[in-house]
Amino acid sequence: MSYPLKKILNSSVLRNQIFQSVRDIHKQIYPNDLLCCNWYDVGCFPEKLIKFDYIDRFKAIFDHIHSSSKNEESNDALIQSFRCVYSSALVIASNVGNLELIEYVLTRQPQYGNDTLYHTMFRDSIANGYLNMMKYLHDKGIDSVFKNNALDEAASHGHLSIVEFLHFNRTEGCTKNAFIYSAFKGHLEIVKFLNANRSEESSPDAMNYAAQKGFLDVVLFLHENSISGCTFEALDGAASGGHLSIVKFLHYNRTEGCTKEAINRASKNGHNDVVLFLLENRTEGFTSKAIEKAAYHGHLDLLKLLLNHNPNNKYLSTNIYCALIHQPKDRMAKGTSGIDYSQSILDMVKYFHDNGIGRSSYMAMNMAAKYEFFEVLKFLHFNRDEGCTDEALSNAVISGNMDIIQFLVENGMECSPNVLSIAAKYKQIEAFKYLHYKRSDLTCKAKSMDTFAGHPNVETLEWLWNNRTEKFTSEAFHFAIMENRFANIKWLKEKQVEIYPEALTDSFFYCDIVTIEYLYESGVPFSSANDLILTYSILQNSIPKIQFLLSKNVECRYKSMFYAMARNNLTMIKYLLASGIPTNTMSGSSQFQLYPEKIEFIKQFKL
Repeated sequence: MSYPLKKILNSSVLRNQIFQSVRDIHKQIYPNDLLCCNWYDVGCFPEKLIKFDYIDRFKAIFDHIHSSSKNEESNDALIQSFRCVYSSALVIASNVGNLELIEYVLTRQPQYGNDTLYHTMFRDSIANGYLNMMKYLHDKGIDSVFKNNALDEAASHGHLSIVEFLHFNRTEGCTKNAFIYSAFKGHLEIVKFLNANRSEESSPDAMNYAAQKGFLDVVLFLHENSISGCTFEALDGAASGGHLSIVKFLHYNRTEGCTKEAINRASKNGHNDVVLFLLENRTEGFTSKAIEKAAYHGHLDLLKLLLNHNPNNKYLSTNIYCALIHQPKDRMAKGTSGIDYSQSILDMVKYFHDNGIGRSSYMAMNMAAKYEFFEVLKFLHFNRDEGCTDEALSNAVISGNMDIIQFLVENGMECSPNVLSIAAKYKQIEAFKYLHYKRSDLTCKAKSMDTFAGHPNVETLEWLWNNRTEKFTSEAFHFAIMENRFANIKWLKEKQVEIYPEALTDSFFYCDIVTIEYLYESGVPFSSANDLILTYSILQNSIPKIQFLLSKNVECRYKSMFYAMARNNLTMIKYLLASGIPTNTMSGSSQFQLYPEKIEFIKQFKL
């Protein structure tokens, strides 16, 4: 830490202001990290000191607690707790590659070196390329951590320096997987090193995977050095990934060829250039799967290319209309408007119909209604005779597309007797009202109508109350609570709708404190799930809810600290301590054990 920074941090005013700003930024960047600390707190949680690079302060506190352990007047339990968390924090030092700090601690306290730390250092060295840490373990003779697959893993992670060190300094060796993994990840320099220095055989999988992943330089090296060759999976995989340069190289320079899956997979993934090259240069062809997948995934230009190349596919066994229409609008190509996309689908449907390609069924209209392709639905209705089932109207009701609903009803399409219940389930009030006025014979299950209690407008409940014979049940409260509809909850209560027993408990999961207090004041009792609501309130980091629980429900007072510590929720822990929760409730956590005493210790010695 620089001298100017030390001067700034020695000022309590500036230090507190800086840490408040840091906490605010931290909460925005890491909203799920509840261990947000002030200057004194950080000293209690050494992993934070390491994470934010306060290494000098880590050393200062570490040295002080170990010198204090020699003082006869020291609090042995407090010092032991400090030593426990500071020794455990060395794992974090390993994660970030801070060997200097690890050596600093182990030089002064060798007993902190243990199998857990050494295995962590080894794994971190392999995963992150910490060569200095790897050398440390080797030089100290900590051979128990070195595994037979270490070089394989280092090759997979792409750390050439680690691969070289293990090769020249260790005897564990490697397997053919080192070659395969490095080729699969595109680590060309490691592939070259292994080829030049190791004697283990490779496998065709190396070139297969490199081709599949698009690493042309690796494919070229493996080919030019006659290393293991490949199989047809290389070209199939390159085609699937859209790697045209590799497809061309394999076609012109290798003899393994490909299968029909090359075009099938390229078609599925929309690689037009690859499909065109294979159609013009290979003879394997493709199966109906290529057309089905191109249609299913909305690759319309590719679909025309396949059909034009092989007219015999007009007699596809698949329901090609359904495959094409099965296109939610969120699948449409980037930059394409919903209108343009719908028009493209309609153009292809017309193309199929006009050229007698494939077959269709009632499912086509059903799906057109589901995915809101109104023009497609009208074309199928007026030009084909497969028709649809009552599922078409049900699908339209689910999406709430009133144009499609009106078209189907006005053209006499079938209607499910449960269609009002479906509209209620998906809270489609406009569809519900339309069908209510158009089809007076339709009924709705009362429990289905309860779902409207989650609708954002209380006017919806008023309309249903005044126009339907079915009445709300206690389940209506459940849906209102799930959506935190305070106005609806009050309306139901005023209408004297029976409330279900777990309503107050459920409100802790879904509602704010205003709703919770209203239900409690209305006489709704707590259920037996106190632990559950306590846990969830802490998960939400909701102090108002915890405050309410502590004031109303004595049973949960001593469990609240346990759950707050389990979530590393320091803000909640501080609140609970300030609320009078005894400190002995913190004894079950090594991280938070004696936390108030540690804070006083740090303040006392200005650490």
